[in-house]
Amino acid sequence: MIEFKNISLQLGKRTIFNDVNLKFESGNCYGIIGGNGGGKTTLLRLILGEVEPTEGKIEISPDEKISCLDRNHYAFSEKTLLDTVTNGSKNPEDIELAKQILIGLGVRDAKHLKLMVEVSPVKQIRTMLARALFGNPTVLLLDDPTQFLDIDSARWFENFMLQFKGTAIIVSLDRHFLNRVCTHICDVEIGSIELFRGNFNSWRAGRIVQADFKVARPEQIESDRILLVDNLEKSIDGSPIISKVSFTIKPGEKVAFVGGIPRRIEMLFQILAGEEKIFDSGIVEWDKNARIAYLPKNYAQLFDGSNLAPDVRAKEMLKRTMSMHANVLILHEPTANLDLESITALNESLINFNGTILFNSSDREFVQSIANRIIDLPNEGTIDRISTYSDFLSNESVKSQLRRKYRKKS
Repeated sequence: MIEFKNISLQLGKRTIFNDVNLKFESGNCYGIIGGNGGGKTTLLRLILGEVEPTEGKIEISPDEKISCLDRNHYAFSEKTLLDTVTNGSKNPEDIELAKQILIGLGVRDAKHLKLMVEVSPVKQIRTMLARALFGNPTVLLLDDPTQFLDIDSARWFENFMLQFKGTAIIVSLDRHFLNRVCTHICDVEIGSIELFRGNFNSWRAGRIVQADFKVARPEQIESDRILLVDNLEKSIDGSPIISKVSFTIKPGEKVAFVGGIPRRIEMLFQILAGEEKIFDSGIVEWDKNARIAYLPKNYAQLFDGSNLAPDVRAKEMLKRTMSMHANVLILHEPTANLDLESITALNESLINFNGTILFNSSDREFVQSIANRIIDLPNEGTIDRISTYSDFLSNESVKSQLRRKYRKKS
């Protein structure tokens, strides 16, 4: 058990926590949520002893074995992935367990004996998560653990956490994870922490959402087709990034683009929004009455010289985009840099929007609740289905197409 007794924390003139009393008990999973800068990560650092409280004390049962997700993977650059996870253990049982965890998190066998410096940053972070899960800890402290997981590895991680018998304290913006795994929600705001029993939806049911993203009423389109994309091809430095992509969008469809490499979706959105006007071949044809509002991936240049925090910039850009009386929204990762309350408010606004939405998002709940059509972008062509995201992922025909169109990478 971990207990906060009258914890106060002052950093300079700023009060982070004021007289907080809290218990984290074994067998529970605590989802840590709250506004940006409210103290979520600081809460974990207090437990780890990296930050000392100004007043009060934190009592941790002496038999607890604490493990955390360490983001400093650079310290392990010259170690193999297996050695990083096992901390150098050569015990066959340890090695086998480490392999199982790595594979579950989407790191294939062929990578296990490579040095950390030789694999991608995503693989490095997944390896550090595997390190945190390894060794039968009784307390897990994890800061945004699903951020770099794909669907399959996220499912594996969720199942791991559902079977975990100890205490889990997890900072997360992943509402799907918070709903499926968490038994309690800790709402961290400047100065206080409120503990709620239940998952994210239980917490939200008792809340009044303050954030708001109102969508200006769009002009309706009467035609059967708002967008035609036919055999679109685009290369960068001689390498194909978009190949043989064709689809037709009807007015009112809400289409989530998934799969492939992130740059492919970004480039497609830039072409559709008219930001990228040069492509190798193909047709991109909008209905003459289409009114497009585009939220790009990178809008930093619009705030040059501004001291606004990333979350404030994100909210400002969304408000601008949503107020343009557009009947088509093209949104690249619209939940990036938002807090949970803002994500929830945006989610509801887009559900109620009666225009067309083309978007991508790493937030599974966001995609599931908004999209009525899914388009996957493999190396060539598309995998296109009118369905929810969960139905898309579970459909046997889609699974077969995905296996054929994506070559398995070790």
